[in-house]
Amino acid sequence: MLQCEPRMSRDFYIECASTEQAAEAERILSSVKASDGTMLFDVDNRGRDLFVMLVWSHDIGADYSYFVGNRAFDGLRDDVAFVAIKNGQHNGIGYFLDTGTSPDAEHATFPLADIPQKVCEALGVSWRERALSREFA
Repeated sequence: MLQCEPRMSRDFYIECASTEQAAEAERILSSVKASDGTMLFDVDNRGRDLFVMLVWSHDIGADYSYFVGNRAFDGLRDDVAFVAIKNGQHNGIGYFLDTGTSPDAEHATFPLADIPQKVCEALGVSWRERALSREFA
């Protein structure tokens, strides 16, 4: 039995029935390559399970093909999504550490969308100015 579960936006976890099955899955996933020979996955074998990361960092177009050995495959675009923060299957509670605040500062909650503004404020750059400067750069 092989069970695959998504993790982060480009990571997934494969639970195998045995260490032998995990080794075979690792061998296959480690052989997957783009047409230019670049590996698509980084595989961390943890015994009976694998933590796998999609390491291909370029666009995957509708006509994108990849190889396992000498056999070509396509349709990968339908199975991946490139996102910076994907919150659909995560716990809604997270923690943000701001080392610039005092230890006795009041702890507050805020939406993830506020992170870029908080980073700009920590750097002394107005969020509005930063957003506008990107538009005119």
